[in-house]
Amino acid sequence: MTVLKAELAKYRCKLEEKKNQLAQSIRVLEQEGRQDEANLEKVRFNIVNVYATVASADECAVSACQDDAWEQFCKRYSQRFRTLSQPWRNRLAQARLHQDTETIAVEEAKLETAEWLEKVFVSLEEA
Repeated sequence: MTVLKAELAKYRCKLEEKKNQLAQSIRVLEQEGRQDEANLEKVRFNIVNVYATVASADECAVSACQDDAWEQFCKRYSQRFRTLSQPWRNRLAQARLHQDTETIAVEEAKLETAEWLEKVFVSLEEA
């Protein structure tokens, strides 16, 4: 197994753990009739899926046969934390201007999840 595949397997494992935790939380919240909170957990779940999908795309874009494939992947994928989250930051700023609490909550949930994912990824990248 290449370094790229081994490191990505660790990252994907963390993503799956998070998705399982979120799915369980969604089920509990829905059973308790706390639909607004369940919907925010669904937002978080979707963000984890987005980053998992992008990781797969970036993996395909990097040649796994190269000695520096993991470094190339890290360089490419690290940029995603800025580029993917920028529209969310913009929407959050607009929502704050208009005091749109629903949009604020959604965009903050997206950004919090992306920040958590970045911390997880950086911890693997530095290991």
